Amino acid sequence: MVSSSACRSGPARTVSAQAAESFVAYRKKIRKPLTATAAERLARVLKKIFEQGRDPSDAPAMAEARGWASIRPDWYFRKVEQHDERSDHTPRSGSSDGNGRGAHHGLMAGFAVVADPEAG
Repeated sequence: MVSSSACRSGPARTVSAQAAESFVAYRKKIRKPLTATAAERLARVLKKIFEQGRDPSDAPAMAEARGWASIRPDWYFRKVEQHDERSDHTPRSGSSDGNGRGAHHGLMAGFAVVADPEAG
């Protein structure tokens, strides 16, 4: 397993410490700890997201909120585009992650790890 600082090294230095720490804790919580190889791949993915003009710290948060164990640029950009299209054209009351759960669902999991580090 790697530390959150390993996720922020190399080409993905633009990822916030909070995003990296949260994703490492999330992977541990779902019993899929981030290996060094996976961290290297993740850094390359986040670099691609950054090169496309997006915030690479957003991708790990989206992965957690959607229950993804990994991040692929095509998944990320598809969801961002869908969100942008809805934001531009469709007024929404409330927010859902597509499974009938509110947007706060993923945040609650992150707060649980912060509140009880032993649980992660």
